[in-house]
Amino acid sequence: MAEAQKIRDVKATLEEVAAMLEEMRSHLGTLSEDQARWVPPGEDVWPIQRAVTHCVNCEHRAMTELQQALKGQPTPETIAADTAIFAWLGPTPYALARLVDELKAQIESLSATLDSSHLDIKAVRYPKHPPRTLAKYVSVMCGHTARHLEGIRKKMAVMPPTEGCDPEVREAYPRFGRGAAGN
Repeated sequence: MAEAQKIRDVKATLEEVAAMLEEMRSHLGTLSEDQARWVPPGEDVWPIQRAVTHCVNCEHRAMTELQQALKGQPTPETIAADTAIFAWLGPTPYALARLVDELKAQIESLSATLDSSHLDIKAVRYPKHPPRTLAKYVSVMCGHTARHLEGIRKKMAVMPPTEGCDPEVREAYPRFGRGAAGN
């Protein structure tokens, strides 16, 4: 495959990650705070809020690591528990929606700066993981986000109706919990 095609594929994968993050943000915007934290019966114990928080943290770290690799700097090694802990103790759904928007913009900005000279850069994600080239790195990033988005979609399909929102929360964030049209 020609280098120009490879970099187009990398950029398309980054666009896919950005679109999945936008879908996550959109789902958050249709939920009350209680719904965003609701855990359905079954195997998946991560509420939507925590799944999105986890993805935002992971993919933000990925953007930071890739930007360091592009500058020829070593990439930090983190452990999977770091991102899981952040997901359980992270921000409110409203702050999280803003973080998703910021991350999406970072991904789009990185994508715009990439060219075929970046195909050979390597970044390390977790200890005991091999350094990955740009194409492989963004592919793993995309797969990770896709798995969590699929869990969110399943929860959205069985989401109970909202009982309402705290009046102070509604005043501060009037668009949330109003459905997709309210976003």
